[in-house]
Amino acid sequence: MSVLLGEYMEFKTDSQLFVHIYNKIMKNEFSEFDKVIDYIQSLKVNFNVDNIIKAVFDLYKKMNWGFFKDMDKYDFLKLWKEIVIINKKYNDCGDLKRNIEISNIYVAILDIHGYTKFCQGSKNNLSRLHSLDEFLQNGVKKIAKEEGTLAQRERGDEILLVGASATAVLNTVLGIINSFSKKRIFQDDAIARERSSHSINLPGFKISAGIGGGNYTNPLIITQEGILSGLLINIAARLQARANELSPAQSKILVTKSVQTNFMNENKVTKSQLYKMKVLSFFDHGPVEFKSLSVTCVEGVFREEDKYKIMFEEQLRTLFQSLNAQLWKQKVFTDLIDLIDQTCKVMPPFNVKMSIKGNEQAVTPALISVLCEKAKELYEKYEDYIEAVNMLGKITQRLEKIEDFDRLVLDYVRSVFSRYNEILDSFEKTLEQEISKNTHLIFNEKEKIAYNNITRNMELYDKLKSHARRSKALNKRKAIWNTFIENNLSNMKSRIQSQKNNGI
Repeated sequence: MSVLLGEYMEFKTDSQLFVHIYNKIMKNEFSEFDKVIDYIQSLKVNFNVDNIIKAVFDLYKKMNWGFFKDMDKYDFLKLWKEIVIINKKYNDCGDLKRNIEISNIYVAILDIHGYTKFCQGSKNNLSRLHSLDEFLQNGVKKIAKEEGTLAQRERGDEILLVGASATAVLNTVLGIINSFSKKRIFQDDAIARERSSHSINLPGFKISAGIGGGNYTNPLIITQEGILSGLLINIAARLQARANELSPAQSKILVTKSVQTNFMNENKVTKSQLYKMKVLSFFDHGPVEFKSLSVTCVEGVFREEDKYKIMFEEQLRTLFQSLNAQLWKQKVFTDLIDLIDQTCKVMPPFNVKMSIKGNEQAVTPALISVLCEKAKELYEKYEDYIEAVNMLGKITQRLEKIEDFDRLVLDYVRSVFSRYNEILDSFEKTLEQEISKNTHLIFNEKEKIAYNNITRNMELYDKLKSHARRSKALNKRKAIWNTFIENNLSNMKSRIQSQKNNGI
């Protein structure tokens, strides 16, 4: 038996020492594991304490490491080196870093589409609910562990991943997406993951994922209780929400530019199966504003059905450059039209019926192409900015009816159209004043009579105004348009905004 005299104790067996340390840990008497080691080494014992320290460390992790409680240096070596302040003597023990500002940490947040609906529909089938719950609790962790990545279920249908390489985290996300799919997406066993025992009971689920990291300026904060917070978590959550917003019916992955860059750099050294098989390609979404945070988003394209996007990436990038340079007078309008036209040409064919002023019209790629050509002609050749913007409005109205039209492109169409449309009324009033001053140059005698009596026939008035707006006699027309853009430039930044998910 040990003799206990305050802190002066004598232990004859390692089990007595373990129980003593166990009680102290349960009382939260140690803020760091290094202090546990120091305390054990200060005690009077006649046996080796190495095994006790390792056993106590496992207990300490369970109590204090929160998200990282299952991490060890053997299965998660890369992550271990990045996250843990390793003890000099016991290199498989240590303390968590609490504010991590290093480039080799990546965080992914995944959301399961249809989780709530599935649970509601399966309330009378407990085996189905149990299968899903067990897979979320354990199956996902196994998939992640194979890549040296930690996974944890959060708030029912949310999964949080942390890894030390962009390749590992992307591979884990794709493995989880595949495991939740009824039909196998990836054929290569190095990428694909099966859900074998769960496939009979569970339907296919779609996943939206956001991945951030690989950047010194995006810190990951670990609280004393092992809870994760900080900008890196926030970025991943915002990207996941944006992925869900763009693709509510299909799986989608959005990453930061640094994740893409680091993935490519990692695979220059050692090529992963994911890289060699060209499973993943990247598609730049440009900057997206999440409240006060601006992030350059990149889509990880893995579905064959989405590969067509690469064929309009050049036009999208050109539009980004024009928007970034504030080229609203020179190029934004025509660059957007080129993007719309190219998107309709390369996307899966569509034929949508819609009613226009009581008449049914078939919206097809050919129709959109004709409207795009007219819009560019109005803007560039005739400098008829009012009709050009109105034509863009008509194009926007038709694109809204195409169910499979790319949501990212549609966001830019809506945003750019709204910016031009905001200055249209003021521009038109100023142009009318110029028309009034120059009727003698614009119209012949018969047209002037018609113009002066225009209130009797508004349709003719509109035609005459359209004719007048295009007249070469209005040599100030372009200057007036450019002046309005210049005066409103600070309000014309086209920002793609995404809302934060509830509860994140």
